[in-house]
Amino acid sequence: MLSKRTWMLLGLVAATCMMLAGQVISQETAPRRGGGPGGAGGPGGPGGERQRMTRIRESLAVSDDQWKILEPKIEKIDTLRRDAEGPMMGGRPMGPRAESPASAPASAPALSDAQQKAAALRDVLSKSDATDAQIKTALKALRDARSHAHKELATARKDLLKSVDQKQEARLVLWSVLE
Repeated sequence: MLSKRTWMLLGLVAATCMMLAGQVISQETAPRRGGGPGGAGGPGGPGGERQRMTRIRESLAVSDDQWKILEPKIEKIDTLRRDAEGPMMGGRPMGPRAESPASAPASAPALSDAQQKAAALRDVLSKSDATDAQIKTALKALRDARSHAHKELATARKDLLKSVDQKQEARLVLWSVLE
């Protein structure tokens, strides 16, 4: 007959195994949001975005010809989403988009209107003598740019919906490309 201590140890081992198995299964079946640590636009960087796009393509099970149509639409949605919501994580600006246009490397992609407005607001906030009026003006410009990006995002999502079937639409919702 096993002692009470042995039964408790066996129960603890069994519970640990079940917990680990559940984590492994969820990692294998659920798409991760974003390309790498931090999600889309996060520290995963361009390599992480490429990996994310590869996983999206695999989950959609599309041909090369179909992917040539879908990929630019998905990339546009990702860009517009970052513009509409801002590339923030933990309250800190992230990546090259957090730089002001003057300090961005020459090889960096051109900043969108929303990214330029965010950089302008950061520049105003960095000045110790910035007035409330300057801050208000820069803040309104950023809000307007993000509002415009939200409208463009809705249009881009409608355009993508025309190119996918129901199953692909559902997978794109899981990937947070569509809502």
